Amino acid sequence: PIYVVPKPFERYCSQKVMTTEWMNGVRVDSESVAQLPLERRNRLGKAFLELYVRELFERQLVQTDPHQGNYLIQVDSSGSKDRLVLLDFGACRRIPDEFLRDYTYIAVGALNRDHPQIEKGARKIGLIHSDDTLAWVDDFTNLCCMLTEPFAKPEWQPRLGPLDDGGNYDWGGSDLAKRVTTEAKRMALTHRLRSPPRELIFVDRKAGGVFSFLAVLNCNTRLREVVENHVISKVTSQP
Repeated sequence: PIYVVPKPFERYCSQKVMTTEWMNGVRVDSESVAQLPLERRNRLGKAFLELYVRELFERQLVQTDPHQGNYLIQVDSSGSKDRLVLLDFGACRRIPDEFLRDYTYIAVGALNRDHPQIEKGARKIGLIHSDDTLAWVDDFTNLCCMLTEPFAKPEWQPRLGPLDDGGNYDWGGSDLAKRVTTEAKRMALTHRLRSPPRELIFVDRKAGGVFSFLAVLNCNTRLREVVENHVISKVTSQP
């Protein structure tokens, strides 16, 4: 019930034009959304993250252009039924089985801070080769763990980022994007990099958009279970 997809009018659609019903709503960075209580903003953020993991790990069909103009929020005056409107499906991309399998190994390894698991997936997907240095392997696995810090367990030490004792992550107050950019630039200057699989570029772009969306919502919540339910179960079900 929290997701709304505009109804298309097939009579006015063609191979290049999609005509849908008009949807009312406001942007995520609007004042009316910023003024919502934290509980409601957290609910919207959780729904946005769950939408992404379901697109990737269930449907294997990802909307890879997650800028804020492609979504609206319908603020409910009663306070209980705020909804996300999904507007633009022009950049949808199917994710192949083989890529998703290898990517999932990396994701599960990063979620569990399991460096050998990350390396296993990175070798399968072609991001780590047999002639790579140990320094590159260490830098790559550490970066993967940094990227998943919003989903860390609070008992892990050292604790990265703005994570409290309950595992709630302060998305709005986090400087993770800046730290990741700085580290990626350092790695680019230090190591001989190779082109990643093109699917990875689209998937990572969507993940970055999800982080930005939750940061704008100024969420402060525990969301590890959302990714655990979809990502970790995906690996445990594989042979």
